[in-house]
Amino acid sequence: MKHIVVIGIASCLILSGCRSWMEDHLGRTIVCFKNNAEYGISVYSAMTPPYDPSSPIYPDTSLPIQLPSVIDISSHDYRVIIDTRDELSEIYTEFQTDTMSFFILSTEQLSSRNWDYIRTSYKILQRYDISRDDFLSLKQYPVFPPSEEMRNIKMWPPYGTYDANGNRVN
Repeated sequence: MKHIVVIGIASCLILSGCRSWMEDHLGRTIVCFKNNAEYGISVYSAMTPPYDPSSPIYPDTSLPIQLPSVIDISSHDYRVIIDTRDELSEIYTEFQTDTMSFFILSTEQLSSRNWDYIRTSYKILQRYDISRDDFLSLKQYPVFPPSEEMRNIKMWPPYGTYDANGNRVN
């Protein structure tokens, strides 16, 4: 009987995807990031564990001096980037900001280039400056390249820079 219950719960978690049973029933805040590009990306934010109090916080949109912890996301895959018992608004309050920056970098470039070069040349694919309300409107599920529903979120380079496959169009 125990095995059936465990298999049932595991099935629910797998079938429900990112916004899972855990969120609804265990009070967790789960934020996923989807990569629709034809190549791997790495995502960095001060919000992604392990938290680093010395990380630049919006409106400072510079990259940290030391190579930060990033979350690698394969092509056409998604990863949980935040999993916490805190409410999303509490995370923003903890960082004393109303906007958090998420940096999308090329995984290939991150592994083949020196971090100092990437940081000083600002070799990022995209930066999203996401408010708590933006997250809620996205149902806590940002994507790269940005989807149509993300067009009004503050980002650099601006919306429309990439096609649906993550290729630069201009």
